[in-house]
This record gives sequence, C-alpha cells and structure tokens, in this order.
Amino acid sequence: MKQYIKLIQQVLQNGGAIVEYEGLISKFIMNPKASVKDLLECDLYFERKLPDDYKYFLSFFDGGDLFNYDNVAGLSLFSSKKIIQENKFQRDNHKENDLDEYWDSDVIIFATDICGDAEYLGFRIKEDGKYDVLDMTLYEAPQEWRVIDNSFDNFVERLINEKGKAYWLF
Repeated sequence: MKQYIKLIQQVLQNGGAIVEYEGLISKFIMNPKASVKDLLECDLYFERKLPDDYKYFLSFFDGGDLFNYDNVAGLSLFSSKKIIQENKFQRDNHKENDLDEYWDSDVIIFATDICGDAEYLGFRIKEDGKYDVLDMTLYEAPQEWRVIDNSFDNFVERLINEKGKAYWLF
C-alpha cells in the first residue's frame, strides 16, 4: 500500500493529472487525511470491522477520486464520514422498503463509480476477520455480488497497474 500512497502523492504534487488506460487524461482528486476522531468513529460504527488497510489509506487520504475523467468516469472512494453515511442509508433504505434480501449486513460499502450507476464496491467481512472486495449492484441479491480481490491493498495495486480500467467488469 505504501508504494501506491506515494504514487498518488506524486500524481497530486504534479497537478493530479494522470493518463488512464484509454489514453485520456484523468485526475486524482483526494481529500486530506482523516482525523483520528473520524477513524475512531468508523471503528465504533463498524465495530472495528473496517479493514486495516482501508483505515491505513484513510490516514493519508480521507477518500477521493481515482481516475476521474470529467466526472463521468472513475472511482470515488468514500471518506470516513461518507462510508458511515452511505452504509447507514443503504441498510435503513433496504429495511424500510422490505428489501432485506438485497442487503448483506456483513458488507461495508466503500466506493462507487463516479457516473452513479448504482455500482458499488464493498468489503464482505468474514467471521475470521478476513474479507473480500466485492463488485456490487444494489438491485441484485448479495449472492450475485462478485468477488474482485481479497484485500484493498491488492485491489488498489491492480487498479493503478490497469491505469484505472474497471478490470473486474471485463
């Protein structure tokens, strides 16, 4: 993870512009690091289930956009506040609308595509504390959600190596 945090910092120092997989100029737009208080609130809300590598990432960047192309493509990683808000909203919305079969309480949503197609990425937390990174469409049942990787670190590595290509969709 450290090498990719350094790469993101370098891109930001050079104005945030980066060439993505189709040869288009996109941007990294990152928030300043999460505060200790914000990270503690995440720990409390998610009962310390938020993966350590994502919390580590938040300690450098409190969310932001990777490979943002004119706000129509790219990946938006949730800030510490947004991750709590979005998960609470989705859980409550599914419960209020009797859509429990379309929700999994062992999943923590952490990102969405910038174009807003109800495509999300989440962490499915296992009983042993390990987790999978999932590609989620919220109008599909949780058993339809696909495993992308088994760590946020590996996911970020591949996303950057693929130059922003949503490799899990191909």
